[in-house]
Amino acid sequence: MKSVIKYSILMICFSVSILLVMDINSISQRKSEMEDAAEISMRNSLKAVGIHKMYAVDESGMEAELLREFASNINSDTDYTLRIMDISRDGLLDVELTADFVHMNGVRDQRRLRKTMIIEAYDLP
Repeated sequence: MKSVIKYSILMICFSVSILLVMDINSISQRKSEMEDAAEISMRNSLKAVGIHKMYAVDESGMEAELLREFASNINSDTDYTLRIMDISRDGLLDVELTADFVHMNGVRDQRRLRKTMIIEAYDLP
């Protein structure tokens, strides 16, 4: 009887430690996904404006391109809120990204990221 209690306590401790490791890994994956998706989508939308100088792309077109790029880079079930702080055709893009997600224990959490990207155009000799 003593060994049954001892091993059941060990099993509970092992299960809790596995859940903790999985939760920490989940947080780290969500953070890296958020940073990577924001950077790639910002870079690609600014690059698209630079490529399409033949016709005018206004700020709403840039916003649509940014949202399309961001949505294509997200793979998780996290709820994202993308706020565009400043946008300019001259190569400036400033966004704030908020991620809402639920931990394995049911607790809701929120992470924020603010990223600014400036692209300078120059001519090669």
